[in-house]
Amino acid sequence: MTRAGKLLVAVFVFVIFLSGYASAMSLSEIRDVAAAPAQEGDVQFTWWDQYLNNSIQLGDGRTVWMQTNFWNIVGGDGEVFMKFTKSTEDFAFYVNLKNVKTQWGGIAWATPEVIIDGRAPAQWWGDKPPVGGYDYAQLPMPASNLSNYDHIWVKVKYDIAKDNNALVRFGINIWFESTEGAPLGEVYVPFMDDFGGIVGDRTEVGELTSTVIVNGKLSNMKFTIQRALSGGGWGVLLFMPEEQLPASGEVLIDIAPMVKKVSEQLADFFGIPVENQAWASISIGSYSGGSY
Repeated sequence: MTRAGKLLVAVFVFVIFLSGYASAMSLSEIRDVAAAPAQEGDVQFTWWDQYLNNSIQLGDGRTVWMQTNFWNIVGGDGEVFMKFTKSTEDFAFYVNLKNVKTQWGGIAWATPEVIIDGRAPAQWWGDKPPVGGYDYAQLPMPASNLSNYDHIWVKVKYDIAKDNNALVRFGINIWFESTEGAPLGEVYVPFMDDFGGIVGDRTEVGELTSTVIVNGKLSNMKFTIQRALSGGGWGVLLFMPEEQLPASGEVLIDIAPMVKKVSEQLADFFGIPVENQAWASISIGSYSGGSY
């Protein structure tokens, strides 16, 4: 049986804020939040559909996109709840499944997430408007514009609880696309990662250092850069921190070194000129699965 809960309780990108809880939560407490009957203005997804999603408007006028994204799950027994609570502007995700049936096998099954700026690559997204609503930056953004930013800060307050059989990579997810809207780069900056990095064949291509503040403690943290080619034909890059971050807490991280490195790798290794790249989206969520 695979059972995991994730409560995303606060997000800042530059100055993004979603209010949240003040202390770590148990798995049952996360379920209580995610499964509570929806009130007026709440958005709640329940089992079963692979691609439940919805645009959500926050109190300050910004929009986000919440989605289950069960790309490798075609069936199973149990319960799933993903919820936005309007009164607190919290996001919660809970899953308790057994007898999981997958399309392609393997231990990676789903990427439940909240896109907080931009959109998925246009070939998948269609003509829906991107989410966000920031005066100073809006994704998608031409990769050539990254040189204008010395720092790109992301702040996340979160709680994660799970059973031993659940596998969770939680943190920041990013997509790059071509100027034609095709996916170019799938990017992860995990806070914790039960998978140990990219699943399958991968290459380590160096390290970088960035500023990270974890529960008020500042450090210049090293990240190992992993690179792979996905089965879909786009590049995958993952920036593994030198040590796992806590399962619950508040993280403030400068991702400017990461997104600039992505653009560099897409150009130098994958052969995509910078002028043909765009940073499409940033989300907070997990890469989830299980083992038996």
